[in-house]
Amino acid sequence: RPLAFQETGGIRQKVRAPYELHGNGEVGFRLGRYDPDRPLVIDPVLTYAASGIGGLAIAVDREGNSYVTGIANPAFLTSADAFQSLHSEGECYDGPNLVRCPDVLLAKLNAEGTELVYSTFVGGSGFEYGYGVAVDSQGNAYLTGTTSSSDFPVSSDAWQSSMSSEQCASELSGQLCNSAFVTKVNATGTALFYSTFLGGSEGGMGATGIAVDVHGSAYVTGDGAEGGFVAKLDPEGTSVLYSVQGVGGTGVALDSRNNAYLSGRNGDESYVTKLDPEGAVILYNFRLGGTSAPFDASPQELEAITGIAVDGQGHAYVTGYTAYQDFPTTPGAYSETAPGAGICGGSLCLDVFVSKLNRQGTALVYSTYLGGSSIDYANGVGVDLHGNAYVTGVTLSSDFPETQTLGSPAGQIFLSKLDARGEEIVYSVRAGSGDSVEGGSGLWVSPRGSAYITGQAGPDFTLTSGAYLAPEGNGAFVARLHDDAEVFVPIVLSTTEADGSTVSSELTLSNRGARPATLEYTYTAAIGGGSGAATDHLPAGRQRILTDAIQYLKELGVPIPDSGSRGGTLAVRISGLGSETEGAVTVRTTRSVEGLRGGWAYSGVSTGFHQPVYLCGLRHDASDRSSLAVQNLGSPTSGEITLRLTVISGDIQQPGSLVLEDRTLLPATSIQIDDVLRSNGLSLENGYVRIEKIAGDAPYYAYALLTDQGGSDGSFIAPVPENATVGRKGQTLLAIENTARFNSELVM
Repeated sequence: RPLAFQETGGIRQKVRAPYELHGNGEVGFRLGRYDPDRPLVIDPVLTYAASGIGGLAIAVDREGNSYVTGIANPAFLTSADAFQSLHSEGECYDGPNLVRCPDVLLAKLNAEGTELVYSTFVGGSGFEYGYGVAVDSQGNAYLTGTTSSSDFPVSSDAWQSSMSSEQCASELSGQLCNSAFVTKVNATGTALFYSTFLGGSEGGMGATGIAVDVHGSAYVTGDGAEGGFVAKLDPEGTSVLYSVQGVGGTGVALDSRNNAYLSGRNGDESYVTKLDPEGAVILYNFRLGGTSAPFDASPQELEAITGIAVDGQGHAYVTGYTAYQDFPTTPGAYSETAPGAGICGGSLCLDVFVSKLNRQGTALVYSTYLGGSSIDYANGVGVDLHGNAYVTGVTLSSDFPETQTLGSPAGQIFLSKLDARGEEIVYSVRAGSGDSVEGGSGLWVSPRGSAYITGQAGPDFTLTSGAYLAPEGNGAFVARLHDDAEVFVPIVLSTTEADGSTVSSELTLSNRGARPATLEYTYTAAIGGGSGAATDHLPAGRQRILTDAIQYLKELGVPIPDSGSRGGTLAVRISGLGSETEGAVTVRTTRSVEGLRGGWAYSGVSTGFHQPVYLCGLRHDASDRSSLAVQNLGSPTSGEITLRLTVISGDIQQPGSLVLEDRTLLPATSIQIDDVLRSNGLSLENGYVRIEKIAGDAPYYAYALLTDQGGSDGSFIAPVPENATVGRKGQTLLAIENTARFNSELVM
């Protein structure tokens, strides 16, 4: 039974929500007494849980396929044409005993979690551990970890084709030599693009984390000669573009400008570090940890940062564990004091921590403990577009905070989601059978809040119907959980023009899922007043077309005036879906014209922007003109933002650009610039606009309208994020812009 609740004045009130069979295989909720005028929160849906693959790290591509790595079972059956179909035959020491050396298993699971797309061993005659995996836009997988194999598979032109002698602890070979490695596998798992050792003065003895930028360069961190290290490889794996020793060691994340954010240890203390894109400048180095008198244990046992993520605004999020009761927390955080850290019952107990740094790396935005009265530690962290943080790891505490249990109440796997302020738990799921090997190890979070986790599970781990189950697995699991989808509609209108024609917005709502959905609307008026909220429902597999969005919202109880020009933004929260892709909202805003129905259409988006965007394809001539609108999407508590708008000429005869006056927007407000190509003394026929947020934390949205000089019809021009790869089907207008500083050649 899922947990459902409503909040009033910050107080959570539970609502009964058992599952209910509707026939034909459809399942819904039978809700108890609740207030239909306020949002109802239902726990996240377990989309799938598969077993036998994964274990240590996970990455997800744009289609939702997951890539996992872990220690391979030698009997595992790999896919046809796998790069390495057989486990290596090497023997390694495990204490005094000789055992089969471990190889890495790399596997790709489809988006539904039902089929193995490919799987392959990776390894030589020594031992291999795969601690990190990443995937690029083409579906190529990047694997990193540690190896002791002198015959580890490397490419002929690899940067380092043999193990560096610096990686050997003595003159003896074999088990005393180990090196980091980086391996790039093609999208079908059948061949290597490249594979290289990464040891010596520019690498380390092992790697624990990897990230890949849009150009295909891999950023790797791990254990080096001077503590941690980070190295950036070129896309071909033939050279190291930079290497920095003494930073990082446990995790790496990238922002949109390819600044690298690192977590790790320097000596006895833990740090969060930010490097510039060239690796030449340490932008900040933030010490994070407790200061209590040490216990009789090593620093690594007492405290460590184990994972790092970064949001679109450049805030770093880190997690790990601490035994210190004076670990730095912030006022109002979920748990300002340690629930179990320190000595407990004669043992050393640990708590999870989750901390968010400001963009400058000078202070904590929030920092909180998370845990119970025994041993709890986190291994991975992620963040969604709304700034909610997700952490996974191991709990041995019977009183670990949880909202939902999957399997046994003694399960040791947890996945917790914190709100954007670090003040509340949105959900906390406990899973597993209580086996001693259990735990969450790897985590990947989609922008819209689907959480993918991998780790070790006991034999009675709960699987979903139809999920993949390896016949000879490695004791690992892969699971995906989905929370509610949030969609933002930039504008819905109902107006009457001077010539008597009407403008209205048609709203299309789609539920492609197998269960009914709850729709929660928040309307923020821009013209005409009448802001408010309302709730509706949409059956499974249904699409509803509403010819007048404003009238529809009025009928649901939103206090929009009966007449006059009315319009505003619309936020839609969709609950009950199996994944964020199952729900969609589209809008077509039209003007009544005799003999035709013209207008502009667009899809709702999951959130606004923090990074720069471009509005391309603008023009102003005898028949067309372009207007620009920008909105602050933040809540009243997120504050104002300041935007810088730059108009750039697309006309060969009139090159150049003009920075308009910076605009400051309060929450839920907008600005409109009519005839933007003729504003501020400009006289352009075509061009584009760059919009950059230079101050504030709230997201923004920007769009342009291309209309004829009479204003009768129009096209909605969507923003293009900086560095985005964009492909759309069904468009008849092609606008090509060169936003580079120098000449470039166009090949089509």
